Amino acid sequence: MTDNIVRDLKKNPNDWDSWLVYSDHLQGPLRALINIEHRLFFSPSHLEGNNYSALMKAREQARNDVEEDLKKKGVSRVLDWYHGLPHDVDFNGNDKQRTELVKWNPFIRFIETIQGDYRAFSKLVPGTRRHVDKLWEDRLVLHELREMGFDTADGAIYFMRDRKPYFALTRERSNPLLKNPDEAYKQFRETRNYRLPEEDLESALADPETEVFDLSKLSLNRNSEANPYLELSTENPELDSLNDDQRRLIRRVYGKDKFYEVMSMLAKQWSTTRTFVLNLDYVREYASRGAIGRASWLYNISFGAVDYGIYSNICLRGVLAA
Repeated sequence: MTDNIVRDLKKNPNDWDSWLVYSDHLQGPLRALINIEHRLFFSPSHLEGNNYSALMKAREQARNDVEEDLKKKGVSRVLDWYHGLPHDVDFNGNDKQRTELVKWNPFIRFIETIQGDYRAFSKLVPGTRRHVDKLWEDRLVLHELREMGFDTADGAIYFMRDRKPYFALTRERSNPLLKNPDEAYKQFRETRNYRLPEEDLESALADPETEVFDLSKLSLNRNSEANPYLELSTENPELDSLNDDQRRLIRRVYGKDKFYEVMSMLAKQWSTTRTFVLNLDYVREYASRGAIGRASWLYNISFGAVDYGIYSNICLRGVLAA
């Protein structure tokens, strides 16, 4: 019976009635969390004042109880909650603990850090590879990640339209480099650029989650011949002062839901943060014969859509493939 419910919920995670049926098979904090999430989702207008405050405190206590239990089972922190259950967790335990946790919660995903060049993305399950905005969120709770460098699942595409240089930032599903990371790595070593097939470019641009920017409108800073950058104050990130292209790029890189939390984290050590892209002249020269792709990285304070993914000491995060 439980296996059937789990299978159905994985196909249709928004079936709240099935979640409540599933919770009947659970005990302790997990059961409480599903029921609390149900009440918060369906009856927020009826949860005013003390009732709402009490429910939020109950959820916080239940989550704390679950996290304390998970620390004994190889989980350092819960990164995301899913219908009341721990979903993405930072895992540093052993195989036995992994097996036991899956039995305990079949919806759990073990987010781990590995090292390698761009080809190492093939070791991670598609759909779990971390994008830059998610890595910033991970850093909010995992301080040890803040000084580490990562390749990210974001695809960086540079192309020409109407003789103007453009830059597109994709999600993993439309990242053309991840369709064939071995070929991308080969071309990175040979030319530092991945040459996109035209159909991959059009497919990426058709994805509603792909953000496209006019490079000439980003008003980039440039203090050398190296890649130019869009700089943002961490102490006073005035988004209203930016134009549409700049604002969309900043929101895409640093995230929307926890943007100001990320800025506050950075401001403790750094007054500014930078987002690097290829310069306009380079794009005009190398993308005039067809779109080119680059890997994307996140270092301690900055993001770059300019990488060529050949370094084996870089980190990547996601769920390890079986």
